[in-house]
Amino acid sequence: MTRRVFTDRNGVRWDVFDVIVAPPPGAMQPAYSHKLHATRTWLMFESEHERRRLSPLPLTWTDVSDEELERLLSQATRISMTLRPK
Repeated sequence: MTRRVFTDRNGVRWDVFDVIVAPPPGAMQPAYSHKLHATRTWLMFESEHERRRLSPLPLTWTDVSDEELERLLSQATRISMTLRPK
C-alpha cells in the first residue's frame, strides 16, 4: 500500500492510500484480472471527518501533484465513517 498526505485548498488534511483486494484463490484468469482492476481496487481519501473512495484506482496517482489529488478527491464518492476500522 502506498500513502500520501496533502492539504486541500480549504485547509483539510487528507491521508490518501490505495486499496487492492486480493482475488480469491484460483480466480486468476484474464477476464477476472480485468474485473479486479475495475471493481476491487480503489483510492481511499481520509480526513478527520470524512472518507471518500475513488474506483477504479488511478494507476498514476502516486506521481500526480497535490492539485491533481484534489481533483481526484472531488470525483470520489463519500462513504460512511462508521465503516472505519478501530
